[in-house]
Amino acid sequence: MAADPHVISKREGLCIAVVLLGLLLLSAAVGAYGISVEELFQLIFSTEIVTNSTTHFVFWQLRLPRLLFALVIGAGLAVSGAT
Repeated sequence: MAADPHVISKREGLCIAVVLLGLLLLSAAVGAYGISVEELFQLIFSTEIVTNSTTHFVFWQLRLPRLLFALVIGAGLAVSGAT
């Protein structure tokens, strides 16, 4: 009996998740207003909220909504094209 070609292994799923996370971090950092990876981690995991900084605005108001929207749309397109 042949294996189902549409089933991925745990290793493949983990690799896809790691690549996706890396690409999300890269796309959040690159742009007209550059944000370093250190600044990204500070924005995401910091307990202090500094709402008057440009970096805070660019990440939370511009880049994160675009990233989440692109992620949801990409997932929808992948599911609609699945056989």
